[in-house]
Order: sequence, then C-alpha cells, then structure tokens
Amino acid sequence: SYYLWIKVEKGSKAEEIEYIKSNKFEINANRKIILGPDTTETTKGDVTLKISYDELLTENRNIEVTGKRGTDYEINGENEVIIKTNNQTVTVSATDIAGNKITEKTIISNIDKAQPVVTFGTNGSTSYKKSQSTTVTVKSIGVSTIVANSLKYQWTQSTTAPAENTFSTTFTSGETITKTDGTGNNWYLWIIAKNTAGTTIITKSNAFYLDNTAPNTTAPT
Repeated sequence: SYYLWIKVEKGSKAEEIEYIKSNKFEINANRKIILGPDTTETTKGDVTLKISYDELLTENRNIEVTGKRGTDYEINGENEVIIKTNNQTVTVSATDIAGNKITEKTIISNIDKAQPVVTFGTNGSTSYKKSQSTTVTVKSIGVSTIVANSLKYQWTQSTTAPAENTFSTTFTSGETITKTDGTGNNWYLWIIAKNTAGTTIITKSNAFYLDNTAPNTTAPT
C-alpha cells in the first residue's frame, strides 16, 4: 500500500508547516476474476461458466470467446457464458479504478454431444445360411469413452428398435456375434451402447437371411 504525502509550508517556522496524507493507494493489487464451470465431468449438454469479479474490478469488463456466437456459445451479461461446443476458450478481463488490468482464461474441453459409433464388419447378408456372423466395433469420436458394460445385443425380426431394458446379452467391442437359429430374410442385429457423457445409441444392422427349416422328408404317395 502507498500513501501520498503533501508538505504545505505556510511560513518559515516549524509550526507553520503542515503534512497532509492521502488515502491509501494500492498498486498492482491482487485482484481476482474467478471462472467457474457448472461441471468438469464429461457431459452431453452445454457448460455454464459463471464469472465472479473482485469487487474493485469495476471497469472495462470484457468477455471474449472463440467460435461463433449462437452456435458455439452465448454470453449472458457480465457474469455468465454458455458454452455449446467443445474446446472453446473464454477470456475475461477487467480493470480497477487505478488502471490495474486482470485477465483470466479457461478452455472448456469436456463437452461431447456425439453418439457412440457402431460398425458392423458384415452389415447384413442376403445369402441364406444356417448361421450368420458379424464383428461389431463400438467407439467414441468425442472426448468421452465407451462404457464397457453397456455393450449389449439382441436379434429380432423387426425394424422397430427394442426397448433399452430388453437388452441382456453383453459383448465386447470387436467381438464376433453369431446367430445359429431361426429362419427368414429379416433378422436384424440390434446393438445398444453408451458413453461416459451419458449418450445412448440403439442401432441395427441390415437384414441377415437365415434358413434353419428342416427339409421335407415325407415320401410322396
């Protein structure tokens, strides 16, 4: 802290000299801007960044965000930024009445709105067989990871997605899944997968043709 002293000489005698002290000046004071995201966990939603300024940082408050406003972010006044897409940098600055400028910066890198990607090694087959097989690979294309125990499958003859609670058979990414029973040209392999951001996908393969009908061995009459 600093004080400005002024010497006022009203005459030549000591008692005619007066010293006047100013109020306290603070130079390069330790002002702070606090940037607080509402979550640091991987999320499939937007991230709300709250901004708190030191009470003396009242001047020239400014917020800059990378990306495009409306698409990648929104700014709500001086105290809130909504980040909509991943890897956006938020820079906040302000000054006090003495002109001291404080700048704080953060990068929001925990947004993942992409679904898991499911790939079928053999995506359907129109050749009738007693059994049909395909490898199934599941991966994340964002910052999240795949929840391993969420990977489940079932075979159905419907193009309507099964309810989540009807999946029970688990598998691992890259595994070969085989069906050895059933007959028809409309067997679909349905997969459910989740990532750590909380996004779920239920998707199916193209149709597999199966024929497990026993031949007619009745002798003609």
